[in-house]
Amino acid sequence: MKKTFLLFIILIATRVCFSQGISFEDGSVISVVKGSNNAKNFLLSSDLNSYSLLGVYFKALDKRETIDENAVADINIARLSVLEKAILKDGFARVRYNQQNGIIKKGDLISISSEPGVGAKAVASGMVVGIALEDTDPKLSSGLVEIRVLIQYVKF
Repeated sequence: MKKTFLLFIILIATRVCFSQGISFEDGSVISVVKGSNNAKNFLLSSDLNSYSLLGVYFKALDKRETIDENAVADINIARLSVLEKAILKDGFARVRYNQQNGIIKKGDLISISSEPGVGAKAVASGMVVGIALEDTDPKLSSGLVEIRVLIQYVKF
């Protein structure tokens, strides 16, 4: 019950964020959930929504500011459609990470950390964002790491 209520609050907050034009940080891990009206809602991935992992946000692909508001019937739907194109679902990306589950080494699977939108070394069965293509600096607690985006469920 608590998880359902919390997810409902996250969905409301996400809808408010989009209507106010708030954007994601480059390299953020993004999930998608369907709203009550079947509209897509994009939000930072977390333990509560890792099952709906979509990809990694890449700011250079986000063209929401180029939408002509006079040329579309529903500006929020148009923004969501454009935003989805800025989320890499396959390929190579630099993803935000933290060292929550240990130092990330080349070849490690990357899953979701407890910090929304941030990846971490996968240590248990579940959804993964991809595979690390480089070692992270053990002196840094967070940053960006190059990964091969390969969203899938992995069983340990």
